[in-house]
Amino acid sequence: MNATRHDPPGDIRIGLWGPPGSGKTTFLGALYIAATRHVGPYKWFMTGMDDPSEKFLMESVRLMTHERTFPVASEAPTRLGFRFTGHRKVKKRNALGMPVERSEVVEFVLDVLDVPGRLFGGTGAGAAADPDFSPGGLASASPRNHEEEQLLDHLLHCQGIVYLFDPKRDKESRDAYYFFQPVLARLARHVLTTHRQVNGHLPQRVAVCVNKFDEQDVYTEAKRYVVQDAHRPHMPRVPDARAAEFFQRLCADPKSNSDLVDLALRNHFRELNYFVTSSIGFYLADGRFRPDGERNIEVKDGKERILGQVHPINVLEPLLWLHDVVRKQEKW
Repeated sequence: MNATRHDPPGDIRIGLWGPPGSGKTTFLGALYIAATRHVGPYKWFMTGMDDPSEKFLMESVRLMTHERTFPVASEAPTRLGFRFTGHRKVKKRNALGMPVERSEVVEFVLDVLDVPGRLFGGTGAGAAADPDFSPGGLASASPRNHEEEQLLDHLLHCQGIVYLFDPKRDKESRDAYYFFQPVLARLARHVLTTHRQVNGHLPQRVAVCVNKFDEQDVYTEAKRYVVQDAHRPHMPRVPDARAAEFFQRLCADPKSNSDLVDLALRNHFRELNYFVTSSIGFYLADGRFRPDGERNIEVKDGKERILGQVHPINVLEPLLWLHDVVRKQEKW
């Protein structure tokens, strides 16, 4: 006997937050591949909710798998909607004690605003030197333009936020806090003035993602935490239970103010979880990962290209966690 149980789909608004070059658009584009490759109790697939969202998915997958290039970063805020459907078979007994195979289906809708990293900047001495800086940024006293207001309004109404921390960029530019603080300041002010705080915290849940795990310096720094998947291709990963420790270690650079990012996240938000992610994974020379962690990128004619198959690491998982915590809260 077969039965199917559907959990009703729920719209979850999730924002992507990160400085220029942190990989927001590539992260979003890799979600389709991550859902297809996901190994777990549920089998997942992802679909676009409208024509622009479907076009984004098709183009991103084409670029990453066929052209072996990266999706082009957003030049303007782009609202996209995606449906995630997960299903699994479970064996239970019905009221008569007879075995029943049931198909459980879980669905949720992701409403996301992909924005250029320049909109996350503030004003100050470093702004003029930054090619991604937009005058009148979030910390500016000048009138806010439409794009900036669109960004802030989206984050204010998000139940969840994926914050992308780029260790490579921060090691070179040491500007993570520069791009982080103006957004947090305005977000906190609006939440407090509208009395939306929860027990003294901002209401959004935040999945903190240490991105670009596949970069050699990041992987080398993470080796003390790394375990390998039991299933092929035996990709490495930092267990979620140790990801916070790894993030704090990266933020402890005495030449950077990244420790303020770590502290501010923990001080402001009600619930955090940490993930170490890669949108493209490592190169698999013979179909499996080797401990030297060969990069999945080659440089041709001065341009970076994806070398082999795309195997995202911990890209879908932050969304699944945000879905779970939001749904649990709604049931209380």
